[in-house]
Amino acid sequence: NNCGQFMNNILKQLELADISDAEKWVIKDHLYRRAIRANAHYDFSAFCESVIKSEEDVNPITNLPQYLDPQPFHREWCEILQSIVTGDAQSQYIAPDVAKKLNEERRVIILSPRDTGKTSIFTMAFPMWVLGRNPSARVGIVSKSSKQARRPLSSIKKYMMSDSDLKSVFPDLIPMFSETNPKKEERWTTEEIIVKRPIVSGGASICSYGVGSKSYLGCRLNLLLIDDLVSFDASKSQDEARMAVEFYTNVMQYAVIEGGITIAVGTPWSDLDILSYLAKMGWPIFRYSCEPNDVNDGYRLIEWEKRIPKSRLLEEKRTDIVGYNRNRRCRISSSEEEIFTQGKLNLIKKDYDVFAYREWQTAMGMDLSTSKRKGTAICITASDNDGQQRMVLDIECGQWEPSEKAEKIRDYADMYKPNKIYVENNSLQDDVVKLLI
Repeated sequence: NNCGQFMNNILKQLELADISDAEKWVIKDHLYRRAIRANAHYDFSAFCESVIKSEEDVNPITNLPQYLDPQPFHREWCEILQSIVTGDAQSQYIAPDVAKKLNEERRVIILSPRDTGKTSIFTMAFPMWVLGRNPSARVGIVSKSSKQARRPLSSIKKYMMSDSDLKSVFPDLIPMFSETNPKKEERWTTEEIIVKRPIVSGGASICSYGVGSKSYLGCRLNLLLIDDLVSFDASKSQDEARMAVEFYTNVMQYAVIEGGITIAVGTPWSDLDILSYLAKMGWPIFRYSCEPNDVNDGYRLIEWEKRIPKSRLLEEKRTDIVGYNRNRRCRISSSEEEIFTQGKLNLIKKDYDVFAYREWQTAMGMDLSTSKRKGTAICITASDNDGQQRMVLDIECGQWEPSEKAEKIRDYADMYKPNKIYVENNSLQDDVVKLLI
């Protein structure tokens, strides 16, 4: 109460001061950041708001980078991450039972559109907050390439070396200096850093590598951050998507110690990528979208007019619906998709329970590409025994070789156990049929 009264008195005196409104705003903003910085050690949201700066925005008055202006979805991300670490949240966005479950699971998937500040929150701010609270922790950042993985680490190093706000929250979060040369950092490279810590350990405080790196062999991590492991171009190749999954299952998951935390964040590109794989494994998942209608499907809405204006979203939706679905809605899309009418959309069942339709008659068909029309479509439908109700269970489109088409049919047949598989009587289908026999 005394602190609040003191601040009120300062603000009253500030209003009477003979300075410009712009100067008053700068002072008020400084006082506000200083007030919330007092809780930054314990509150991750306060840490982000009082320490992290936006790389895109510059304050026109001070000509310095502006502080991150957290949107509601940013604050929810902060509560999700804090819940995993501490088991509690501020309860504004995350319910206490959800926070407790996240703390027990120690893992989570965040599916979010592009340009929403994922890197700033998850792979830059969060590792610093974790290390500030526990300097002995070991953090791993893995991305689709070593170059991309090194970017957040480069920013982290700059904060640790020169940011006064970070030093006011965690004054001891500094490099570990060599015993033989006190002016030289112990390990301070583009891929690894070691911070000052009480326990002598050979492992890096933060390491950042790309998919396939052998450097993760033998690592023992308290926190693993999986950041956009597969790009859209790479997701077109099934081999690349499978390689990322295999790298996780064979290497990365074993690098995390018992009780460690794994965070997977990105934009989903394919039903074969690592995010889809982890979702199928039952990981807790939070989906975000810029499309208001997606809230009805359990998505959380992202609104950020300053960074992603509605006019841009409307233009993207008008000119490239597939890209819009993928980049702004986190919906896995194919370049062969068409816009469904509302009537047809009502026939498609989303997020259904496959076993609920086991008693229905199911059928699968493949419509192959021709020289005039590129792309192949696979469709699985179900109808009740009376033929009164019909449901589209699954659709996939793509450009595949005959062997890939046959493999697709086998995979979907194993999943849906169709009563019938329909093929056209032409030479294109004959190639696939021969591979299946």
